[in-house]
Amino acid sequence: MSTAKYLATVQQVKDLTAITDNVDSKHIVPGMQTAHDLKMEGILGPILIKSLLDQLSTEIVILSATNALPVAVTTDGLHKFSTGDSVYIQGATGAEVNGQYTITVTSATEFELDGLDGTALSTYDLGSATVMRMPAVNVAIMELVRKTFAWWAFADCVPFMVGHIVNAGIMQQNGSARGLGNDGGVQVSQAEMKRYVTQAEVKAQAYQQQLVTYMLKHKTDYPEWRPSCTIIDDRTWNELGLDRHGNSLASGNDGVIAGPKKSSRWRISGA
Repeated sequence: MSTAKYLATVQQVKDLTAITDNVDSKHIVPGMQTAHDLKMEGILGPILIKSLLDQLSTEIVILSATNALPVAVTTDGLHKFSTGDSVYIQGATGAEVNGQYTITVTSATEFELDGLDGTALSTYDLGSATVMRMPAVNVAIMELVRKTFAWWAFADCVPFMVGHIVNAGIMQQNGSARGLGNDGGVQVSQAEMKRYVTQAEVKAQAYQQQLVTYMLKHKTDYPEWRPSCTIIDDRTWNELGLDRHGNSLASGNDGVIAGPKKSSRWRISGA
């Protein structure tokens, strides 16, 4: 198990945004670092973001899962879990073992899924799933966390995927000129560059609003949450019927979650 540096992988950022697979990671990672430092640290606060990264770092591949009562799991390496841990399994095919479980550890590479009867399940496809130590309340926000992180990362790095920097200025990418520093291509208009960045920021802000609104409504589940005061505006607090300390107001208005705008038909590729 390696230490998770970011809230999503490069591949997840590609899958969640308009970046195609042929874009080199060197054009994406700087945006991920900026999103982590300047956006997600403020949204989640330093304590919660560290907890999430620590939990993501526990993810490990499940080699096998038995058709027994309870299901016994073998991991691809030392899992470092403890009896009583709450773990989350995803990606399993064959046997339906995806979900949240409390476990009983039987060895450094094995544990049981308490209460899960595998005798009627299909045969588990070897190595298809991963498992991590993460409580259900954190699993509940990870989809929105990843989407928020991915779109802020995209908004930061999109200028360097749409164009490349040369002595003459920022030039548009094409099939004959790829990567930072290469000559060629056509000049990118300021209006076009601004349009790409603005569309990405709109999506990032929409997912951020969904995430913050959800966490405010379930604030007792996240005692480690210490967002920056600049992240949650007065309108959001008032919509939720809360003051800036998260305490209920007499009005008790429910918050409204605004979904992201419909995706525009453009994608960024490495070509």
